[in-house]
Amino acid sequence: MFAVVYFIAEKLLKLLKSSPQIRATVLTTLPNLVQAYFASLGDFYTWELSKKVFGKRSNTAWVVLMMSVLSPWQWFFSTRTFSNSLEMCLTIIALNFWPWELISNPELHQNCRDTSEEISEIIDTGVMLDAKSIKKSRICLFLAGTACILRPTNLLIWFSLTIPQVNVLLAKIPRLFIGKICPIFLVEGLKCVSLLLILSAISDRIYYHTWIFPPYNWLHFNIAQDLAIFYGANNWHFYFTQGLPQLLVTYLPFTLIGLCNALVMPPNDIRFILTVTVMVTVGSLSLISHKEVRFIYPILPLILIITAPIVTKFFTNSDPLARKTVRSNSQNRSLQHRFLLIISIVLNVILAIYITTVHQSGVIAILPHLRKSYEDSYLTDDGSSLLPKPINNKTTPYVAFIMPCHSTPYRSALIHPNLKAWALTCSPPLHIPPYTVERLNYRDEADRFYDNPVEFLQREVGRKGREWPLFIVGFEGIENVLRQVWESVDEKRGNKLKERKRIFNSHWHDDLRRKGDVILWELVRGSD
Repeated sequence: MFAVVYFIAEKLLKLLKSSPQIRATVLTTLPNLVQAYFASLGDFYTWELSKKVFGKRSNTAWVVLMMSVLSPWQWFFSTRTFSNSLEMCLTIIALNFWPWELISNPELHQNCRDTSEEISEIIDTGVMLDAKSIKKSRICLFLAGTACILRPTNLLIWFSLTIPQVNVLLAKIPRLFIGKICPIFLVEGLKCVSLLLILSAISDRIYYHTWIFPPYNWLHFNIAQDLAIFYGANNWHFYFTQGLPQLLVTYLPFTLIGLCNALVMPPNDIRFILTVTVMVTVGSLSLISHKEVRFIYPILPLILIITAPIVTKFFTNSDPLARKTVRSNSQNRSLQHRFLLIISIVLNVILAIYITTVHQSGVIAILPHLRKSYEDSYLTDDGSSLLPKPINNKTTPYVAFIMPCHSTPYRSALIHPNLKAWALTCSPPLHIPPYTVERLNYRDEADRFYDNPVEFLQREVGRKGREWPLFIVGFEGIENVLRQVWESVDEKRGNKLKERKRIFNSHWHDDLRRKGDVILWELVRGSD
C-alpha cells in the first residue's frame, strides 16, 4: 500500500519537474500523512463500535472516544507506518460491519432503545439475510481478510470472536443459523478469500517480479525455521507485565476491573465476546517466544470499549449504559474524583508529548540534517538537480550508520538514490538449520561490532562493500573506538575524526548500546 503511495507521488513529482529538495520532503512526509488518516479512521470507528455496544447517545461511547484520543500509545504508535498500525485500523473498521445484531443481548440497550427492539425482529424474521446485511458482511470479510494477509496473527482475533458467537447462535436459533446464515457466510467468505488471494498474488508479482505468497513465507520464517527468536525472546508473561501496561498506562486498573466484570456477563453480551477475544489473543501470542507490544496493538480498541464503563462509573454519577439526554447532561456536570481525573489526563498528555517529541528523537532528527548536507554538497548551480555522482572517489559511501539495527529510518528517509550509505546489519541465519549449535552461536554484523568494536572496524571496515565513508552516524558511546581506529588507519597521512553534529536522543534507554546523544562525525582524510 505504501509502495503505491511512493509510486504515485514519484510519478506526479516527475511530471511536475519538482526539485530534489521538494521530492525528498514529499516522499518522507506523504506516507506519514496517509498513516495519520488511517489513525483517525481507527479513532472514529472505535467510537462507532462503542455506540453499537452502549447505544448511539450513550455517555460511555464518548468516554471511549476520549480514551482513544488521550491514549499515549495511540499518540506514539498510530501514525507510524508499521503494518500493525494498519492492521488495527482494518480490524476495528471490519468489526463495525460485523453482524452483532444476531447475538446482541437486548438488555444491554434497555436504557437507550436504539437497537433492542430491532434485535428480536431480526432474529425472528431473518432480516439479517437481506441484501444490505450481506453487503455489510462482505465489507467485513474483505477488511478482515486483508488484515489477516497483512498480519497472519490477526486470524487469532477472528477465530476467538467467531467461536463464542457460533455457540450462542446454535443455542438460540439453530435452524436459522445452520439452514441459512451459516451457508451464506461460508459462500461470502469463499468469495472474499478468493478475491483477496488473487489481488494479493497479482500485487506481489508486480512488486517482487516473481510469484510469491508472503503469509506462507511468514509462517515458514517464524514457525518452521524459528527465526523470530533471533530478534529477541521474552518471558511468557511479557504481555501481562509489560505489554498491557505500556498499551494502557493510566487505564490499566480500570481495564482489569472491566475484564473481570465482562467475564461474568451472559455469553451473548458483546462485551463478554470482546473480552474472550482479548484474552485468547493475548494468551495465544504469549506462547510465541518473540514478543513486542505492537503485536497486541490491534486489540487496543476492544480493550478501551471494555474499560470505558468502569471509567464512566468511577468519574461520573451516571449509569455507564444510560443514554445521553438534556437531563443527564446537567447531572453529569458534577464529576466524581476530579483530582484523579485531572491527574490522569495531565499525565497522559505529558507522557504522550514526551514519547512522541522527545524520547528517541535524535535518531529521527539526524536524517533530515544528513539529507540537507548531501543536497548542499551535490546540488547543481541552478538548484534543479543533484549531480549523478559524488565529487570525490565514486566508491566512497557518503555515510555509514554504526549503531544497532533499525535505530533510524535509514534509506526511507535518505531518499536520494545516489546518496550511498551502509549500516550494520542483523540478517537472520537463513542458511543455518534451527536447533543446532551453529545457530545458537551465530552472531550477526551488529553483534560482532559490539562484541569487539576495535577488531570489527579493523577487519571488516575498509574493504569492498564496507569502505570507510565520508561521515559516520552513531551513538556517543562509540566515539573513542572510532577515533582510535580511524586515526590509526594511515597515521602518516594524519586522519582525523571531527564531530559535525550532536543531537539529543533520550534521557534513558533500556538498551545500553543506544544510550547518549546521536552524533554525526566527519572522517577527515589527511594529506600525504
